[in-house]
Amino acid sequence: MRALRVFVSLAIAALAAPTTAVKATPVIDISDTLEVGDPLDFLPFGGAVEIDDVGVLEGSVLVFNSAGNIPVFGYDSIRYELAREGMVPRRVSLGFDVQTSGLQGSTSHFNVIVDSSQVRNLVFRANGDIDTLNPGPGASGPVGTYVEGAPLRIDMQFDTVADRWTVRIDDTLVYDDLLGGTTIGSVRFAIGAASGNDPFDPAATAYLDNITIRSEDFVALPPAPVPLPAALWLSAGALPWLLRRRRS
Repeated sequence: MRALRVFVSLAIAALAAPTTAVKATPVIDISDTLEVGDPLDFLPFGGAVEIDDVGVLEGSVLVFNSAGNIPVFGYDSIRYELAREGMVPRRVSLGFDVQTSGLQGSTSHFNVIVDSSQVRNLVFRANGDIDTLNPGPGASGPVGTYVEGAPLRIDMQFDTVADRWTVRIDDTLVYDDLLGGTTIGSVRFAIGAASGNDPFDPAATAYLDNITIRSEDFVALPPAPVPLPAALWLSAGALPWLLRRRRS
């Protein structure tokens, strides 16, 4: 068994204010298959996310759970930084395969976080619902359900120019509403306690694979970026985080 350990410090993304300085290129395509030899494009952002062959989905997968993490929220998390050379995209397409184990009936949830002017979330809740959380002009609420042990393909598009956010589950459109915001700074995935009122459940697990992100229509960052609103899970504090790659 071998392990690859990567240490990073917790950081909070900065988000651009409106600007008209548009850059024609680049279009940036990210693809993380998590197989040996495929470079990882994300940063560890909390807890100890593992890459392992665990018999779910296909081949190597990212394993999110709160086992061994510190209180209060116990988050495992990763982050994809989308800014490049002082530019940040206004259009982003995001796709991934996901499967859960022990999440339903737990005190935890699995969260997909898109950092726009206000944070947008796709949440896999312990009751089996998949919810959108949209603090902007769009609607929030259930858009689908998941079954433990059954993989799903999720595809989302975020277009700040057209002001649209769409969600597809297994190629079926389940959400199409206003997005709000002007740029998209980063994408995060996290599992942990649903609230500070409940302890996290170390057995609740989400498996993630075949992550694709396409970023385009880049604009210049302003001279003084406005900090993002901090998600609740950031209150755990700034600590070094660990990424482990394990193979039998």
